[in-house]
Amino acid sequence: MKFPLFVRRYALLSLLACLLVASTTAHAQEAAETVAGEVLVGVRAANETAFQANSADIPVGRVTGYQPHLHAYRLKLNAGVSLKAALAQLRKRGDVVYAEPNHILRAAATPNEGYYAAFQWSLPKIQADAAWSLWRPQASVTIAVIDTGIDSTHPDLKNKMLRDGQGNVVGYNSITGKADVALDDDWHGTHCAGIAAAQIDHGGGVSGIAGWNGQAGSSDTSFTKLMPVKALDSNEQGTDATVSDGIVWAADHGAKVISLSLAGGGSSALINAVRYAWEKGCVLVAAAGNFGSATPTFPASCDNVISVAATDWSDGLASFSSYGNWVSVAAPGVNIISTTPTYATHSGFPLNYGLGTGTSMATPHVAGEAALIWAQNPALTNAQVVSLIESNVDPYTPSQGDGIAPNAGRINVLRALQGAGGAPAPPPTPPPSLPVLPSATASATFVQADAETGGSWKGVYGGQGYDIIADSTSLPPGILFNDLGAATWTWTGSIPDGRALQKSGSLDHVAACWYGADFTEDLNFTDGVPHQVALYLLDWDNDGRKERVTILDAGTGNVLDSQKASKFSGGTYLVWNIQGHVRIEVTAQGGENAVLSGIFFDSIGNIPASPAPVSGVTAAGGNGLVVLNWKNDPAAASYDVKRSANTGGPYAAVASNVSATTYTDSAVANGTAYYYVVTAVNAAGESVNSNEASATPQAAVIVSTGNVATFVKSDSRTQGAWQTTYGSNGYSIVADQYRLPGSLKFTASGNNTWTWSGSTKDKRALKKATRKNDNIAATFYGGAFTIDWNQTDSKTHQVALYCLDWDNGGRTQKIDVVDPTTNTVLDSQTISSFSDGQYLVWQVTGHVIFRITDQSGSNAVVSGFFVD
Repeated sequence: MKFPLFVRRYALLSLLACLLVASTTAHAQEAAETVAGEVLVGVRAANETAFQANSADIPVGRVTGYQPHLHAYRLKLNAGVSLKAALAQLRKRGDVVYAEPNHILRAAATPNEGYYAAFQWSLPKIQADAAWSLWRPQASVTIAVIDTGIDSTHPDLKNKMLRDGQGNVVGYNSITGKADVALDDDWHGTHCAGIAAAQIDHGGGVSGIAGWNGQAGSSDTSFTKLMPVKALDSNEQGTDATVSDGIVWAADHGAKVISLSLAGGGSSALINAVRYAWEKGCVLVAAAGNFGSATPTFPASCDNVISVAATDWSDGLASFSSYGNWVSVAAPGVNIISTTPTYATHSGFPLNYGLGTGTSMATPHVAGEAALIWAQNPALTNAQVVSLIESNVDPYTPSQGDGIAPNAGRINVLRALQGAGGAPAPPPTPPPSLPVLPSATASATFVQADAETGGSWKGVYGGQGYDIIADSTSLPPGILFNDLGAATWTWTGSIPDGRALQKSGSLDHVAACWYGADFTEDLNFTDGVPHQVALYLLDWDNDGRKERVTILDAGTGNVLDSQKASKFSGGTYLVWNIQGHVRIEVTAQGGENAVLSGIFFDSIGNIPASPAPVSGVTAAGGNGLVVLNWKNDPAAASYDVKRSANTGGPYAAVASNVSATTYTDSAVANGTAYYYVVTAVNAAGESVNSNEASATPQAAVIVSTGNVATFVKSDSRTQGAWQTTYGSNGYSIVADQYRLPGSLKFTASGNNTWTWSGSTKDKRALKKATRKNDNIAATFYGGAFTIDWNQTDSKTHQVALYCLDWDNGGRTQKIDVVDPTTNTVLDSQTISSFSDGQYLVWQVTGHVIFRITDQSGSNAVVSGFFVD
């Protein structure tokens, strides 16, 4: 049977497309992906005071957010109120302009597990490097990257960050609604920031579109600045509310260019935010989306937004890219090298630099171009900048039979800058050279062909890592692997047949493959030592396939080894010892196509795997000391602790050969801020730096504030049946209902909400407040979040928090009760093994903050709050 033509693996981002155009009604928007139980309400400005005054009496829900510039409110619906009913009721009000769901928007990119290509192919393609030689900036331009945040400590980005007079990063977190350094907890925002404006000619790294200052041997730290605005969480997901708020904040705080590498549903609030920023004089650039269709997405399809499709190195419109006459321009978006966080995040993406694919990557090319133009001629209006970008383009090749807007094309930075005027025409200046990553000398020695092991690879191969097609990938740092052109096919996703590869997390097997007439895998070992690499070839459908596997030096193109395979319907491994950066070419020589079902990595002999980066480093200051804690790294023999007086380093070692996962630094002075990183060490070497943690030691000051918290007990017997034991004076059950006394002010910060089961008989789940025979398993969650608990009646109350590890995630978490006036920890409790549910109970007087912090497992959780 012939395989259908699929897009290559990782090319498409799994997200839900918005099925709207700008002229659809608000009712049509309800089909798009939305936040459960939330609506956005736009109010007439003349009635806003009355709406605010009556907001507590809105029958369908309560106000949880407000954007004054847009006259927009976010409502959390009351339990039992459907979205449809709430919208219908709100739309009947005379003071309401619109009532709509709060749509979800997602990042429009997919990370590729690779590293540098020979150079940054996209820059000469759009003639950015030629434009640099003519660029003479006259004024500073700020690019707001509305995304997952930016690693402002990255060496390519730290000098490009917009900072205030005290050197603090000017940024915002629209998820929490607070000014913030907006540090990236994913990879996406840092990658986009580097494409737009990574610093050039500072001794290494990658080159951003707006990263040079036009002077030979120098780089820009003044004329283009980056502003981080965190509107997407660590799962690359945001909402109409968070993105709208981020756009307004950026426009109000000096951003001239707003880069939006995200796509999804749309609302009047989002459209109004775009209009607000445009009227403030901003240029807005947004990803068209990775839907491979002509359906408009938001915010790209809004008026006054430059919408950006993605092209590849041959100037073809990428197969995953959205398209249509609503798309303004195209820009490179396939295998784009850029910056990634210097610390580990949950994404598992390579540290420091990596490849990304998507219209997310195309968008910051255009944002950087806008910054170049505007810095050259600050007298231009935003409409003139947009016109220069859209009218100076090169041809591209449509891939869908339909193209983008008439007369639109792939951007050309040089021609757009030449048309900008402003600065006098300079003599040509040699532009900076594009950086190339040096790699170790490549080698490949064939070891064996193994037709005996079959699909049962565990214990034989994959000790360092693996990539099993249609199952999972697990690659440690130092192994950088990228698929460069294969399609994927799954013969069967679940089967006990021993020829199929065993799944990584179960005893089940999967028969799947990369396939093509010929395809290439890019493999780069950056640690300078050889590794065993095994490729599993499986002619599952017994097609009589024959194929050749050739290993080439990625730098020189020289053939290092070549092997043929035939009669492998029972499955065979081809095994090499490989060092350095190589390309693996798989070519069909018989049968329908060539196939590869998995790749496995092992150390050679007794070469140990380098330890992964240490994660979860925290620092707490005391009197003349700082206490550090971090998560255990199983591959570490010991840890080194390093300290700096400045954020981002340089760091000097203060302790070596630390065997525990905690360290107390006593060689510090009270009142001075210290910045720490931790590295893991074993026989293979030292890991890269962990996340940075900071603390300022202070002399103990005892202040009597009247805020008291005394721990009473831990209760693991009551479980979900709380009504007769807790909550006689009030309760708040996550994702159900709350009834709290008027003397209590209750605010949650830094948390997300998750519902495991909205209706269950499981006694571990909390009883619903008004339904006797129904329980709900839901939670506030996060790496760390707080509950501000302010009892204003001067009385002492019993307060119980219910913690439930419902999905048995092996969670351990710490709950500190803190006096907000003195920041003194009044009590601290650590719990683990609470999959059956556990109440922690205190006697509380006055105003306290409950600080819940994840110690191990995926996150910290609290399912309910009870006061007596």
